[in-house]
Amino acid sequence: MSRSMYIVPIFLMILGVVLFFVLPVEASPVDSGLLSTPSPYNRSSPPPTIYPPSQADNGAQAYWGLCQDCHGDQGQGLTAEWRAAFAPEYQDCWAAGCHGQDAPDNSFTILETGAPALAGPGALLRFSTAFDLGKYIQESMPLMLNGSISAEQAWELAAYLLSLNNNQLEQFALSGTNSAAIPIHGEVKLPESEYPGVLVLVLVLFLAAGVIGVGKSGSLRPNKTFKRGNFYHHLHAPKIPAAQSLFRYTLGAGGLSIFFSLVLLITGALEMYYYTPTPEEAARSIQILTSLVPYGNLIRNLHYWSAQLLVIVMMVHLVRVILTGAYAPPRRFNYVLGILLLVLVILLDFTGYVLRWDEGIRWALVVGTNLLKTIPGIGEGLYRFVMGGSEPGLAALAAAAHRRIEASHREDV
Repeated sequence: MSRSMYIVPIFLMILGVVLFFVLPVEASPVDSGLLSTPSPYNRSSPPPTIYPPSQADNGAQAYWGLCQDCHGDQGQGLTAEWRAAFAPEYQDCWAAGCHGQDAPDNSFTILETGAPALAGPGALLRFSTAFDLGKYIQESMPLMLNGSISAEQAWELAAYLLSLNNNQLEQFALSGTNSAAIPIHGEVKLPESEYPGVLVLVLVLFLAAGVIGVGKSGSLRPNKTFKRGNFYHHLHAPKIPAAQSLFRYTLGAGGLSIFFSLVLLITGALEMYYYTPTPEEAARSIQILTSLVPYGNLIRNLHYWSAQLLVIVMMVHLVRVILTGAYAPPRRFNYVLGILLLVLVILLDFTGYVLRWDEGIRWALVVGTNLLKTIPGIGEGLYRFVMGGSEPGLAALAAAAHRRIEASHREDV
C-alpha cells in the first residue's frame, strides 16, 4: 500500500488543527478585562486605574482629561449643577471670557444652551452607530484642537460613551472595522464563543479524513468485478492507468478543488441571509455578520480562506496538467473546460472581494474594471455590462452579487 495515500487525510487533519488555533481574518482585538460601569469621582482627581484596563477604562481616562469639564463627570452636559463644582470665578463660562463670543484664539465658543449631554435619554441622537461616533470624535474633537485625537483614543472614548449609556460591550474592542455593526441606541448582545463550533468542524474534518483514507485503501485493492461503491470511486473514470491514481501524480488538487468549492457554496449561502447589497449597508452588514451573528466570524473566515485556497489549488492543478501532458488529446476538451473554470473562479474571487464595498476595495475595483476598457472593440460595452452603468455604484454592487448567484447556479447544474 502506497504511503502517499495518507497525505490527503493528514492534510485535512492539519487543516482542522489550523482552523482551531489560527487567528481569524480581520479579527478585532479582545481585551482581557471587562468594561466597568463608571462611578462618580471628584473633578480634581482622575478616574481610578483598573488593571488590566478595558477599552472603556482607557476611554474614561481620556474623557477626564479632554471632555469632562464641558460634558460633565457622568456625561450630563454643562449643567448648572455641574458648573457649581467649579471655582466661583469659572462657574459662568461665558462671563469669564473663556468660551463666550470673545473667546481667545486658543479657546472655543460654547453656545448659551451649554455643551450637550452625552449620556441619558436624548443623548447622541445624531449618531446611529459607534463608527459614526468614533469618526466624529477623531475628526472634530476637541474643539480647540480639531483632529488631535488619535484613532485609538477616539475608539476608547466611543467605548466609554457607550458604557455611560449602559451599552456594555464585554470583551469587545471597537475599531474602524467592527464599529459599524454596533448601534448607539439599543442593547447589543454579543455572540458566545465560537470554539464549540470550531471544535465540531475539526471533528468533521477528522471524520472526513478517515472516510477518504478508507476509500483510498479500498480503491487500491484488485477487484475484478469493479463497482463504484463510494464517493472516492466517483471522482475517477472506471478505468485509469495505475500510475495516474497515485498522489504524487495528481497531488490531490482535483479533489481539494471540489472540497473548497463545496465549502464556498455552503458558507456563501449562509452569508446571503445577512448580506445587504447596497452601497450604504454592504460593509455594515458584513461587520454585523462578523461581530454580532453567532458563528458568523467562523463562517466568514471559512468562506474567505476557502476562496484563496481554491485559487491556489486550481493553479497547482493546472501546472500538474501541463507538466504531465494531460492537456493532449483525447483530453483536450477537459483541458479547455478546466481553463474556463479557472477563469470563472478568479472572476468570482474578484467579485466576492468587491462585495465588501468598503474603503479597501475602491482601487481594486477601479483598476480591475478599467482593464476591460483596453479590450479592442468590445471594451467599453463590456465595462458597462460588468459595472451595470458608467461608474461604480449601486448598479455595480447589485450586478456583482447577481452574477455570483448566476455562476453558482451554473456550477450546480
